[in-house]
Amino acid sequence: MVLYGISLLYKNNQQLEQAKDFAERAFTLDAVAYPAKMQYERLQQLANIAEGLGDNVLARRYRQLSFRHRMAHSIYPGDPQYNDFAKPGGDRCG
Repeated sequence: MVLYGISLLYKNNQQLEQAKDFAERAFTLDAVAYPAKMQYERLQQLANIAEGLGDNVLARRYRQLSFRHRMAHSIYPGDPQYNDFAKPGGDRCG
């Protein structure tokens, strides 16, 4: 139903396919360029799913992992393992 509603915005199937390809490429580029952000968002989504299923222990575990990931992201701002890019002179950056 949602795809049908979205398809009404485009004049033909070619435009719809182009829009879908563009969205897929944008998601892929975002995942490659900002892995820390993607990991944090995925952990939050997993926590929400676990909460919806009633598994509070698993939801708490995912939230702890996402919090730790975010903390590492802010504690080591120059570290390419935790951050989007390494700034010269940042923490643990040669």
